[in-house]
Amino acid sequence: MRYLTPIYMTVRTVGALRDDFRRRGMAAALALGVITTMAVPVAMADAPLFAQRLLRSWPLVFVSLAVLSGLTTQMLLWRRQYLAAQIVAAGTVVLTISGFSAALYPDLIIGQLTIAAAAAPPPTLKAFLTVLPLGALILVPSLVYLYWTFRGEPDPHAPPGKRNR
Repeated sequence: MRYLTPIYMTVRTVGALRDDFRRRGMAAALALGVITTMAVPVAMADAPLFAQRLLRSWPLVFVSLAVLSGLTTQMLLWRRQYLAAQIVAAGTVVLTISGFSAALYPDLIIGQLTIAAAAAPPPTLKAFLTVLPLGALILVPSLVYLYWTFRGEPDPHAPPGKRNR
């Protein structure tokens, strides 16, 4: 949250506040980069199996792309390209989580619980996959209506109860 929030807020603000969110976003990205870089040697010492898996081909590809994406986010914030920075920052998070997940695969807890062992029985999975599209038919239009209803920027100068929507 400390990484994405200020970056996302640069798109929604102007002036000095936008500059403040820009600086906070750049500081958060730098801190996140330093902390995740320091985590690799710590993992090598405390969780060697995880570190070994993290440095395999697929997880390493995700981690490398996450680093590149994080650096790109910094550059975009530096150049004040806020919308692109917001998109690339989201990609950084997705790639980081993907690298972690790829390093864990096929386990959920390394050496203790595999994905197959944690899976629900086939009848439960079939029932879930049958109900999921039906629930989505109700949920997705409801969310679209909700976002459509509350779209736009409120007028900060209008008195309470009389704000433009």
